[in-house]
Order: sequence, then C-alpha cells, then structure tokens
Amino acid sequence: MRLDPDGFSIKELIERIDNGKIALPEFQRDFEWKPREVAELLLSVARKWPIGSFLLLEIDDPPPFAIRALAEAPEPSSPDRLILDGQQRSTAIYHAFGEHSKETYYVNLANVLKDGSLDDDDLRFEKASKFARQFPNLKSMAEARIAKVSTLLDPVEWQQWLNYLPEEERNAMVSLKEAELPGFSSFDIPAHRLEKRAKDNLAAVAKIFETINRTGRRLATFDLMVARLYPDMYLKKEWDSARADFTVFSDFEFDEDDGIEVLKLIALREHLRQKAAGGPVTVKGVREGDVLELPRDVVMKEWPLAVRAVVAALEWVRDVGGAIRRVLLPAPALLLVLSDVLHPEVNLRDGMEADLERWFRATMFRQDYAQGANTQAVADAMALRAWQADPTKVPEALSAFRLDTDELLDGRRRNEQLLRGLMQLTVVRDGRDWCEDKRFIDLNEPLELHHIFPNDMLKDHYEGEKDPVANFTLLTKSTNSALRDKQPKDVLLDPSVANAAIPSHIAVDLAWLKEDAEVAGNPKKYIQRFLENRARALRALAYEQVGVPIPDQG
Repeated sequence: MRLDPDGFSIKELIERIDNGKIALPEFQRDFEWKPREVAELLLSVARKWPIGSFLLLEIDDPPPFAIRALAEAPEPSSPDRLILDGQQRSTAIYHAFGEHSKETYYVNLANVLKDGSLDDDDLRFEKASKFARQFPNLKSMAEARIAKVSTLLDPVEWQQWLNYLPEEERNAMVSLKEAELPGFSSFDIPAHRLEKRAKDNLAAVAKIFETINRTGRRLATFDLMVARLYPDMYLKKEWDSARADFTVFSDFEFDEDDGIEVLKLIALREHLRQKAAGGPVTVKGVREGDVLELPRDVVMKEWPLAVRAVVAALEWVRDVGGAIRRVLLPAPALLLVLSDVLHPEVNLRDGMEADLERWFRATMFRQDYAQGANTQAVADAMALRAWQADPTKVPEALSAFRLDTDELLDGRRRNEQLLRGLMQLTVVRDGRDWCEDKRFIDLNEPLELHHIFPNDMLKDHYEGEKDPVANFTLLTKSTNSALRDKQPKDVLLDPSVANAAIPSHIAVDLAWLKEDAEVAGNPKKYIQRFLENRARALRALAYEQVGVPIPDQG
C-alpha cells in the first residue's frame, strides 16, 4: 500500500470542497471545533507554522463506502479524495477562509502595526451577523484597520482594502502583512495520499485511521521549564508535591501539565512588577512564550506563594463562585486574575470580597475571556489592583455591564463562558438535582449540562440558533443520562423526578413547563415561549447579581 505526497494550497482546498471533489467517509465524526480552536489554527496558518499533514484516500466513482460532505459544504460530486485525517482542520479552514461559518474571523491590524508583531489576541472572531452590522463593507473595515482572514488571503480583495487607507499607510501595511502574516499570502497544506487500491484492503485503512487518531502526549511549555530550571529546581517534583498537598487540584482534575498555570501567575506578577518599576519589561504578559522569559531566580522565589494563590483562587471559585466541578470552571486566564487578587501577600480591603464576586459574575456573563484572554488578564489584574486600592475605581466589567436577551437565545458554541456563569449561579442558589433531590454542593457525582428541550425536538420545531443558552440547566451525569431524550411534559410525569426540585434551578418556572398541555398541538409556539420567558428571567437575574440597574433593551 503506497503513500504518495499530495499537498495543496488553501485556495485549492476550498475550491475542491466547493466543487465536490473532496468528501468525508461517513464514519468520520461531526465538526466539533469551537471558534477559539479555529482561531488557534488560523494563527498557525498566519505564521506559516506547521499544522500537521492531512491523510487522503484516493477513490473512484462510485466510492468504496458511504460518504458525505464537510459541514456547510455542497454535496460531493464525483469526489476523488476522502479525508481520513484532517477533517477538523480542513473544515475549520473551509469555514473561516471560505466564509461558510456563523463566525467571522478577522485580524486587528492596528494592534499588529502598533506592537510590530502578531499577537495571539490580534486574531479574533465575532458572530457573522453582528460583524456584518458593525462592518458592512471593506471601507468600514479598513477605517477600523481590521481585515477578515478571507480578505487577507484574496489578493484582489486585499488590494481593494488597501485602497481605502491613506496612501502613506499602504506600504507599511503591505510590509506588515508579509512579515507577520506570511501564511495569509501563501500556505501549502502538506498531505499524503493512499493510492486507489488501498480501498481493496479496508482493514488496513481502518487500522491506519485508528493509529493516526490515537492521541499522543505533546511537548509542553511546562516540560521546557522543568528542563530549564533543573538542577537548581526540579519543577516537576515541586508540582507533584503541590498536587499531593492541596486536594483542590485533584478535585478539579489538574494534571501534570497544569503546573503551567502557576508559572503564568508568576509571569503575570513579574510583568506588573517590571511595568510598575518603569524599567525594561522582559516578561510581556501571561502567554506560554512569556513564561519562558521568566528568570530562574524569580520562579524559585515565587513558586511556593504562587501555588497557594492558585489554590486560593480555585477554592474561591468553588465556594463563592459556584464552580464545583471542572466543567464549571471559568477560563484559565480569569483564574490568574483571581489568583493575583487572592495572593497571600494581598490584604483585601473592606468590601472587596463582595465587590470581587460582582466583578466575577459580570466578567462571566460578558464573556470577557472568550477570546483575547491573555491581554484581558493583564488589563483586569491592573484594574482589580486599582479597585482594591481605591473603591471608586470601578472596573469596566461593572461600569459598562450589558447583557441582552438575544445573547441568551444564542447558541452554546460561542457562549460557553456565559453558560458556565449561569450554571455557577444555579449552584450557589442551592439548585438541586431533579432525581436525587439534593443540592449539587452536597453531591459527589459528575455534573453535566442538560438540554431542557431535547435536541431532536428543537431540530424539528425551533428555528433559532442550535443549542440556545436558555435551553440548558445543570444535572448529575446519571440524571442527565436518564432524562436525556425526554420532553419536559414527560419529565414532569416521570416518577423518578422530584418536581419540587425543578424550580430550584435559576429561571425555570414549573408553570411555563406545564403549559405544554395547553399548546400540545403547537410545539413551536411552546418552545419559543419558554425560551423567551427564560431568557428574560435570566437577564434580570444577571443584572441583580452584578448589582447594576437593568436598562431598557434597544
């Protein structure tokens, strides 16, 4: 069975998918990447970093087994290649550069130009409909110095974008793109092709597929720091000891690589120290590359207190925030900010604990850490330090807080932090499992996010976004498994369900669910009414928790 090289450019990949010449075998899983993961791939493409080789199977017409199109792509038309490995990457590229996604991916070129280099936080994404309202044409994008990744890849559209800039800026922007985003001018995707006769040995194809999809352990920044600090400090042993000494790490399933979060906290505090000193700033922030710039003596000195600070933050989000399982934890970068505030060297001012909880709720509901998390962490750490020193210096997360009901009706895929924030609130407000009828904080079972209306019902009767935030609540894994496909009216009649526990979940009104019987012949109306009612109730509750007046929705 021969393996031949078979690479292509991004443009060629998109054209071949659009023309139906590249397809998926039916046994491939669905496209699962979230926007953040797509953005990470695009950053590697922009920098011309390797993204891994694709594995293709050359086929004839008819194909040797059932096939299907990539997500959002046209149906295959006499395809000659099947993707065995690379489906997530190829779909992400097709969506982002071909503009077949519900998100628009773009680069903040103003920031790249200001900093002189591409930062992880400069490649961003926004819901496509919202982006189109804010930037309806190339002129508006150029005036804001942002460009869609599709524009950066298309030489004609890129030139049109440039023409909207002042003449004196154009050459600088062209040079910037060539230096910092070379992959958006040209990027070759490496691929290997299994010859046609491989289809005659499908057992071998299955074995190859199984082997290449078996996860291996990557070389992590933490490993590099272990090597760098040895023998003065055996960092791996220090981290293993910390995990043994503080059970909160095992409670949240922190593994051998998660010691990087302690190092990031040290980097954050060293960055702020250097910045306040007014001298050279060698540690630029909290990215993994910044960790590698930490002086060894700083790590050795700060490690013990940094461990205790991370422990304090995890205990705080568990006991105060309501994140009692890893599935409810906030973004890691937000934990860094909390670790800085709760560091053993910090004495919180009067009222700061209550203020910190309000800030935490606002930050989760606003999803400030959904993207650009590294930059956000540095900015928020500075803001909270200022607020700790002066109660009148209220952070923007509170002073400019806003949450609209349409965000609560939006899909989970791009609203994970908002959803986790709401589920944390269910925990702190003594939410109970529907079958166990015990508070979640009193249970040791794994927790899962549960669809109130099952997916199949929404698919048939709901026209809004898939997996709307307002359709989720929290249950134990066993209860979620038992009730997974049941409609609300059947859940209410299930003898294993304690109906009194249902309204203990935030903004779940039994009366709304019981209305099912009244509109049984119109499930579309029933679902829409429930989700809209719940979205309004969740919005009101969010404002109450943040402690700011609820505005009229325009």
